[in-house]
Amino acid sequence: CCSKHFALAAPMGHQRWFMAFLKKTAWVFGAFLALALLLLVAVSVYVNSAGFRGQLLDRINREIAGHLWVEDHALWLPSGRLVLSGVRLTDIEGLPAAEIGRLQLKLFWPALARRTIDVSSLVIEQAHLNLIVDAQDRMNLSEALATTSPPVAKEPPKKESAPWNVKAGD
Repeated sequence: CCSKHFALAAPMGHQRWFMAFLKKTAWVFGAFLALALLLLVAVSVYVNSAGFRGQLLDRINREIAGHLWVEDHALWLPSGRLVLSGVRLTDIEGLPAAEIGRLQLKLFWPALARRTIDVSSLVIEQAHLNLIVDAQDRMNLSEALATTSPPVAKEPPKKESAPWNVKAGD
């Protein structure tokens, strides 16, 4: 009776080896999880810094004719929520074209892999527009947002440089 029972059980050495293997696997998995969490925290701290905001605004301001300011921002990476505070856009003459007290939007991160900006919600608070049309029927807001780069001859788009799409939800 007893010999059958022991024949079905794994030898004691194999149980110890398997338990040691499980323990090492759990430690490796835990280390990778801790490293991923640390990386997420580091990226979150960086993208929420004034330095990151300054670099992004410098890049935008090099591309548009007007000037854009953002006093503060907050980006929650897991949820995709972005809040901008104190947004101001001046036209090419330095006059205010648009001001937004607070802008909040929610992004769907996986869409970025398809070169699409998917905004599922957008809330704009305290918006003020100062629209001026000049003698040539040009509006200061559109002139402020116009790109400063000279027009480039159209080439067939390369596969790696497909255009970005913007999608807004309900």
